[in-house]
Amino acid sequence: MQVNLASYLKCLHLKANLLIRAILCCGFIGQIIAVKAIANPSRTSSEASAIDDRSVKIVQIKAIVNNLPERQISVQGELDVHKQPVRLEQWLLPFDATLKLLDIQQKQLPNGELELTSPYLLVRFNPSQLRSHPQLGRAISIGELQKLPGLKISFDDRQSAVKFSYSLPKNPPQPVAKPAPVVLDGLAAIDPPSASISAVQQRINLSGSANNQLNTQGEFKSVGTILGSSWYLRVEQPKLANLLTWGLSDAVVINQSPNVDWISGSQIPFWRRQGNPSGTYWGVTTILRQEFTPPTSLSGGNFLPNERLQSSRLGRTVVGQAAPGTVVRLVRGFNTNVVGQILVDSSGVFRFENVLVSKEDEFTNSYRLLLYPNGQLTADPQVRDVAFTTVPGQLPAGSGAWIASAGVNYNRQPDRFLGRFDGLQGGVAYRRGLSESITFGGGIISDPLAVRGLSEVFWQPTGVPLQASVSAVTGDRWDIVSNLNYQPAPNFNANFSSDKFSSRADLNWLLSPKFTAISKYDSLSGVAIGGNYNFSVAPNSNSNIQGTLDSNSFIRWSATHQQNNWLVGLQGNEISLNSEVSYLIPVANGSSHNLVANYQTTRSIAPTTFSQLLWRYQSPTVQSELGYGWSGFGRGANAGIGMTLSPGLQLLGRYQGISAFTNRENFSLELQSTIDLQGGNVTNTQVEDLRTRGGIAIQPFFDRNLNGQQDTGEESFWHPTLITLDKKPLDPSRTTQAANRVEIRTAPGSYRLDLDPARLPAYWRSSLADTAGKPLDSVRVNVALGSYTTISIPLTPMYTVKGIVLDAAGKPLANTQIVAIHVTRREDRRETMTKSDGSYEFTDLALGAYEISAAGQSQPSTIAIAVSSPVLQQLNLQQTESSNLTPPDRLTIDNCELIFVTCWQGL
Repeated sequence: MQVNLASYLKCLHLKANLLIRAILCCGFIGQIIAVKAIANPSRTSSEASAIDDRSVKIVQIKAIVNNLPERQISVQGELDVHKQPVRLEQWLLPFDATLKLLDIQQKQLPNGELELTSPYLLVRFNPSQLRSHPQLGRAISIGELQKLPGLKISFDDRQSAVKFSYSLPKNPPQPVAKPAPVVLDGLAAIDPPSASISAVQQRINLSGSANNQLNTQGEFKSVGTILGSSWYLRVEQPKLANLLTWGLSDAVVINQSPNVDWISGSQIPFWRRQGNPSGTYWGVTTILRQEFTPPTSLSGGNFLPNERLQSSRLGRTVVGQAAPGTVVRLVRGFNTNVVGQILVDSSGVFRFENVLVSKEDEFTNSYRLLLYPNGQLTADPQVRDVAFTTVPGQLPAGSGAWIASAGVNYNRQPDRFLGRFDGLQGGVAYRRGLSESITFGGGIISDPLAVRGLSEVFWQPTGVPLQASVSAVTGDRWDIVSNLNYQPAPNFNANFSSDKFSSRADLNWLLSPKFTAISKYDSLSGVAIGGNYNFSVAPNSNSNIQGTLDSNSFIRWSATHQQNNWLVGLQGNEISLNSEVSYLIPVANGSSHNLVANYQTTRSIAPTTFSQLLWRYQSPTVQSELGYGWSGFGRGANAGIGMTLSPGLQLLGRYQGISAFTNRENFSLELQSTIDLQGGNVTNTQVEDLRTRGGIAIQPFFDRNLNGQQDTGEESFWHPTLITLDKKPLDPSRTTQAANRVEIRTAPGSYRLDLDPARLPAYWRSSLADTAGKPLDSVRVNVALGSYTTISIPLTPMYTVKGIVLDAAGKPLANTQIVAIHVTRREDRRETMTKSDGSYEFTDLALGAYEISAAGQSQPSTIAIAVSSPVLQQLNLQQTESSNLTPPDRLTIDNCELIFVTCWQGL
């Protein structure tokens, strides 16, 4: 029993020893494995992207962005013993702080993604790539951050700093600036005349021949304003000397506004397209617009209803495709101002809506698309051109217009001033923009013969370079007017048009920079094909050849060649052949002489020839020609002249002694006089133009006699930036400078006019004031049709006396008191101190005499200021006794200098 116990204990001891050794062996092996795991870590895919939050400390490290001054940023990362980063791509950075450091803005999208925006990138970012860190918050690894386009990250071991670098665009685009708001409330108003005669024009024409008596005709026109509307009058004078033959041709009153127009009197009915040969329509028409404004016509002219039924701007859509992640920018023309910006999503489609297309400024209709792959805004973009055209009559989607008219037919009667009225007629129509691409209109028209229907369609499909418009009036024979234009490429254009008289088609195809293929069709004359070839054979030369062959085997051709001042031209068709050679002699002041020789042959029943030598002269005010010709009928002289005798007075004359068909002498002489009763710039078309426009006339002048009126000898003043209109500089194309004023052509309405005093001449100021005499630099100008609203701006002098005060030794006296006292109004007392150089200045002095003296001067100097005095006068003062004026005493305390001026020192 004892043996067994001893054996048992010995066996137990052996087993325990073996167990202990096994445990120690396993521990040693585990230690070796752990050491190897630390030296060569083997991680899962989820563990490999980051460092264990508990094993690496959070440290503050320098951050340098594009070599700017360093800043501090928190990171989770470590450096080795050599101060080198350990696995830099796995370093964690605080996401929000890093974006702020890199000037990247973030925006949460509805799908949960983040949109990251900066001057150099625009991308979408999946927030699932971020880690939630207990100390850093939302964190991102440097490896993930470096995936952003254009961003580079490195470690600077010299500065122990993380360096971020990126490139900025060479020409960073700017957003389209919003126009400054125009505030009119509270401004003093300047109104147009309630009733006026703005301009009158009389034309006299004398014509006759050797065997016929003198024929004298004339025409009288007048235009003006009445209660915010324009009025226009035209009288025909078939026999100028016989008042009984004079007859009224036009009398109309026009009122236009952004929403409503009305016109009463002679006019063009809205349903007619080719005019009315039987008479003229007189009536009342009104247009009511909804949700759009018509184009502004600053050239003036007749009231055209269909132009007033158009929109000045349309909203169009730009649609395209690009790779997801591409940034697409829409810019206007060649500017860098961004109209819109889109980051293309996974669909690969981008869309810009409501892109404004103007009918008034074709340049604004040219856009470009800039495509930046992967959102890298520093890369060179792919450029796509986007050009818009508009169909006349097309309206924005959702907008509409009513037009209604009623009137009678008007026929001129011989020997009666007022013609005959008959034939009651009228109509009503409505036009509506159904969508961005299509506008539809319809209405009813009534005349003495029948009641007719009117329909209109204006179509421009999105994404297709097609424009189509069709207008139809029903009846026994439908009156259909159509126009189709197709331009799939800049070098190809096709057009088709038709009316009740004929149908026409044109096709032009630019096959090369020099050659254009031409094809034409006319239902009256058939088909014609041909081409145009333009080339240059030498410097300062240009040649052009054009020809067509039609279905009747007729050839029409022309050829021209210009070399320096020489011009040679040939032209031929089935009837005639013309040739001409000319030589231009330019002279000073925009004038020129032109020597011309031409030859003409006519193939008809009686073939004829005609040759002529001509001298032509042209200058800004005179155009004249004198020639001598030969034909089968004989020989003779021809002459013509056109000249401006004075502003508004034009003379036209023509004498013909020989032609290709007759040697019968005839002549004509026309004198046209236009008088602007508002005293502005006179043009030959001014009476016609003012019917449908108005304007602002600005008259800045030097009011030397201070009576508020521009008198003889008081010259005008102008500076291009003196005036702004509605917070914008004046448009040179709308501005005309006359002898005594500047005219700005505008549509009727209210405008803000601002005057910049800094642009006025030195020592002059504006006396523009309200009714209470308060000076004004900004006013509200109301403009009406038919006249100019005149703004008189008297510039009054700020009489100034300046000079230098010297002591008896001739040295300048600084900090000396100078006093100016009006001789007759002693209460008008001015005081100033001399500057360091002894100079002084009194400005804005009144008329009269002033006594000017320096402190301590016993006898003041007197200077007179009169209307004829110069604005600036010089008066120097010098002390004769050195004891009378003393230099100032100075005391310095703690770097502060106190100046004691002794005005008088007793004897």
